[in-house]
Amino acid sequence: LIKLRDFQLNSGAFAYWKGYADPNIWGTNYAGHFMLEAKNKGYAMPSGMVEDWVKFQTKAANSWQRTNANYESRGYIRAGEFEQAYRLYTLALAGKPALGAMNRLREQQKMAESTKWRLAAAYALTNKIDVAKQLVNSVSISAENYDYYYTYGSRTRDQAMILETLELLDDKIQGKRVLDDLAKALSDQRWMSTQSTAYSLLAVAKFVKAKDGNTKLKYDLIVNGKKTSVDSDKSIQLTELPMKAGKLQVKNKSGRTLFVNLSLSGVPIESDQLDKSSRLSMQVSYLKLDGTPIDISKLNQGVDFMAEVRIAHPGGVERNYEDLALTQMFPSGWEIRNLRMDETTSKLMRDIPQYQDVRDDRVFTYFDLTKSKVKKFRVLLNAAYLGKFYLPAVECSAMYDNDIQAIKSGRWIEVVQAGK
Repeated sequence: LIKLRDFQLNSGAFAYWKGYADPNIWGTNYAGHFMLEAKNKGYAMPSGMVEDWVKFQTKAANSWQRTNANYESRGYIRAGEFEQAYRLYTLALAGKPALGAMNRLREQQKMAESTKWRLAAAYALTNKIDVAKQLVNSVSISAENYDYYYTYGSRTRDQAMILETLELLDDKIQGKRVLDDLAKALSDQRWMSTQSTAYSLLAVAKFVKAKDGNTKLKYDLIVNGKKTSVDSDKSIQLTELPMKAGKLQVKNKSGRTLFVNLSLSGVPIESDQLDKSSRLSMQVSYLKLDGTPIDISKLNQGVDFMAEVRIAHPGGVERNYEDLALTQMFPSGWEIRNLRMDETTSKLMRDIPQYQDVRDDRVFTYFDLTKSKVKKFRVLLNAAYLGKFYLPAVECSAMYDNDIQAIKSGRWIEVVQAGK
């Protein structure tokens, strides 16, 4: 929550990236929703953060209006209504409902079904259950399956919002149908964005808790014969296991069904990822500081060089791409030199990303890409340590659309003493 404060602007809104001056409307709704859920769970909020956010939300809600009549062909107009409905929901959740703005939105013609469900949730939170039910009386409980690009969402994300509304309306029959749909999506092996996953887990937790108040976790965890007893009021318990756990047992001692998920994360010594390109092209090259190519298979210790990634939009029927993420992980024999901190080499940079996160062994680069355009990003490196190392795959993908993706496979490299 303290880190979240760094994203808040003087207006009370939130920027998408730290240090940005412009508010992100959906991000402001999303961050505020998170704060309210955390506050309701007893977490302390930084002084003034929620209050400033409420002031911005209230002003934005009361001044909002649909400005373009060409509704069907302009996706961002539909997104604007959805953002307004979500804004109104968050204000109702904060106990500061903007009833006038809610009523004005309800009177709009040709409102999208997703907007109706979110607006109905806002009315339900203000105890106007009859109005909420009337809004969604003839609306499908199956979210529309079209491009929600402007609000970072998906059909699954909107299904979760529908489930949350049905829980508020105490509609267990239809809610169970949506719950089954979400459970299937969560258990599937297909990719889900962080928003889709977060909303789904939140909605399922609320619905299950409303249906069965017994959420207490009580079980014994036995690892290699050593028992640990867990007795918690939380819905989820996370336990870190030793790398060589051996035999693992879980004994349920509660009066409810427990769901156990065992996950392993890390970076493999050698990746099995192959080159891939889907709706995006990417070229990775390594250059000397004068821009000429360099062979990285065997580098002399102490050599400075650059990794250059060229990302190209395919054009054609594709839209402009937003929120692309480029992930570059480097072998432990190389060191990253942060160009932003080095004035003498900053001129080597090419395109400037929207945001870049430089860590010890990897660089995350975030940017937008206009239709048919190309962007190049460089990272300055140094061959620092002797030995043979694995260079992981380079990946670029859209953060909210996994169909837009390009991967360049990894390879082995070596750092040797000069003259050998």
